[in-house]
Amino acid sequence: MNKNCVLCSISAQEGLYWGMPQTKKPLTRYNILDRCFSNSGRNYTFEDLREEINDKLREGDPAFKGISTRQLRDDIAFMRSSEGWSAPIETFPGIGKKRYYRYDEQNFSINNASVNATQIEELNIALQVLSEFQGLPQFQFMEDMIFRMKDELDMATNVQQEKVIDWGGNLDLIGRENLSPLYDAVSRKKRVNFTYTPFGGESFRVVGANPVFLKQYNDRWFMFTFEEGRENVNNRALDRISEIQVTDKTIESNLQFDPEEYFWDIVGVTRNEGEPKRIKVYLHPRSYPYIVTKPIHHSQRNNDEEYSITVKLIPNREFESQLKQYDLIGDWKEI
Repeated sequence: MNKNCVLCSISAQEGLYWGMPQTKKPLTRYNILDRCFSNSGRNYTFEDLREEINDKLREGDPAFKGISTRQLRDDIAFMRSSEGWSAPIETFPGIGKKRYYRYDEQNFSINNASVNATQIEELNIALQVLSEFQGLPQFQFMEDMIFRMKDELDMATNVQQEKVIDWGGNLDLIGRENLSPLYDAVSRKKRVNFTYTPFGGESFRVVGANPVFLKQYNDRWFMFTFEEGRENVNNRALDRISEIQVTDKTIESNLQFDPEEYFWDIVGVTRNEGEPKRIKVYLHPRSYPYIVTKPIHHSQRNNDEEYSITVKLIPNREFESQLKQYDLIGDWKEI
């Protein structure tokens, strides 16, 4: 399998490569070194290589202080290693005590090198993770690419890869088809018209809604909108939405929605009126370990002696629903 495969091209574009040291723009550094080692018209000392990397990186970040001697040694060692490209980097004497670096194979380049067994294994893991996003609008462009990459990896190893990860996503969820047009509306800041049918209620038409955010919670998708006649932001379940029309009208410029602030002190997607409360919950000893390993909120603090937790949040139905999964001793109490 050639390293010019689709996934490796994406790795280059994103500045990522599995197995590489995770420091500032590693793939950029490797490509700079690759060009230097391939340049038969100039000899590069160790310091020349460091200056070349620093000059190139400062073009994109003038404040960059430069890589260390140790970092450059690690980069060269990685390129030479089997985890990298097994690059045939040689040193040869120059004037005085100087030593120069170059490839001892004239046509070698890391961009032509084959992917090794370790990298193939890591690519397979990454592909399985990426595959879990298939069906979401922001990943639609990747679907054909994922299938092609899987084919290439299967051909490279002559082994049909077995799936070993599943995030539990439900591809048959009602309303999943609404993700694409609504994601488009949110990202392009366009108003939408749609019909909404609440559970146990009558359908009504929403016209000129200003969509500002999409969020998945508990295997359902929700759209957050500002709507005429409603003061606060609304959350609309995508499985209750139909007859969507994305308009050419741009959303109102004065609308402010900060997802981090909105979701900070709630569980799920429903934000009730009022201030956050400090709440204490006592649990049966057999349930306590589960809520410790899967906290219901980032504010959760555990008391192992009392088998209790405390949280600071605005209570809502999602919070109540989460607690029902556990054996509680009494009801939750505000403290």
